[in-house]
Amino acid sequence: MEDIVCNRCSLLCDDVLAEIGDEGAKSLGLCRLGHTHLESVANQTKIEVISREDGKENKLSLDKALEKAAEMLISAKHPLLYGWSRCTNETISEGLSLAKTLKAVFDSSASMGLSQSMSHNVQNMKLETDLDEVQNKGEFILYWGSNPVESSHRHASRFTVFPRGENVPQGVESRVIGVIDIRDTETMKMANHRIIIPHGGDSTLARALIDDLTGKTPIKTPILGIPAAILVGLSQALRKSDFTVIFYGTGLVNSGKTTENLSLLEELVQTLRKLGKNIYAMPMWHAPNDMGVVASSKELDGIPVAFNIASGKATQLSVKNTLQRLAAGEFDVVLVAGSDALVELPGQAARGLANSSIIYIGSTGTLVDNRAVLSLRAIDDIISGLGSMTRIDMKDIRLKNWDESKQKTQNVFYVISQLHQLIQTKLKN
Repeated sequence: MEDIVCNRCSLLCDDVLAEIGDEGAKSLGLCRLGHTHLESVANQTKIEVISREDGKENKLSLDKALEKAAEMLISAKHPLLYGWSRCTNETISEGLSLAKTLKAVFDSSASMGLSQSMSHNVQNMKLETDLDEVQNKGEFILYWGSNPVESSHRHASRFTVFPRGENVPQGVESRVIGVIDIRDTETMKMANHRIIIPHGGDSTLARALIDDLTGKTPIKTPILGIPAAILVGLSQALRKSDFTVIFYGTGLVNSGKTTENLSLLEELVQTLRKLGKNIYAMPMWHAPNDMGVVASSKELDGIPVAFNIASGKATQLSVKNTLQRLAAGEFDVVLVAGSDALVELPGQAARGLANSSIIYIGSTGTLVDNRAVLSLRAIDDIISGLGSMTRIDMKDIRLKNWDESKQKTQNVFYVISQLHQLIQTKLKN
């Protein structure tokens, strides 16, 4: 077995081993999600292209497929380049350059929540701690609107709950765990503090905690139907902890009160820091490289990851703009790179995408792969081992080359680069 980096989720585990033989994929250290992903892409050893027309599927050579894709994108009146959350940083940068060449709209699933949290002031509060620091010092771990046990399996076992650290020598016995969610989750089963709130109740709970910690309004009566004793216990745990990390997810950000919830999260962090506590608030997203999309977009023009480059200059868009235009069927050609957009997008936007002319570049077996008029099934990055991705704590992780017989350059980056070069040549001529 050889060292690899798993690209199944935003943890980008780089402490795992794998091998691929005649009997299939074997791994050591990979969680169930990671191993299943490796098995699903292990047999893709070369690019395969499928063209669909009039209900019929035909195989094409890569050169013919690139020609067809280039012509479709050049002739499109309103092209959209979407996806990218499962691509390497190098691929994302190439995608942004391609969007500029085509004067297209560029967007990603990262705009559905993560970009809002990364552009909010809560991210300007010296929250530069990383997961390795959390492993060594995290005393109180609070999952708010996030459920890593079901989506990022090794988050708790590798970084936050169970491992021993410098200041938490007994591991889980030295830590306090809290979970706030709208339902009983698998993550809640390992928590000392379990708080189930009604949908949209995050701001009310945050305000109550802030007022109790500051002494403005001590908690003495039930709030949101939760007994006062349970809420006081959570408040006291926050007050006692010298190193607290709040991992907040879609439950907090996408509950309909994004700005209010993030502002109150910021205020809660400030309140505890004024009490002399080390506290950090870190976003909890699960796509492998949403953070890479955010980082690349920040270099281009600020934080938001949705851009209209029709004028040749990037203009920031809200996520609602792209979703509404998808739902209205305004994009005649959509290039989807490295993600299953039909799964990620909300209903009406997904239906709009399904009715568009889709060019798909990525791993085989996704819904969008089966719907696209042109599917360029590339080698998955876990197999090619080329390039880098950005972990959820903004730490760049370089993929690892493994077993030279399996090293393949025909990954998504290769296809996007070849397509971009061809489009540039055609436009010059």
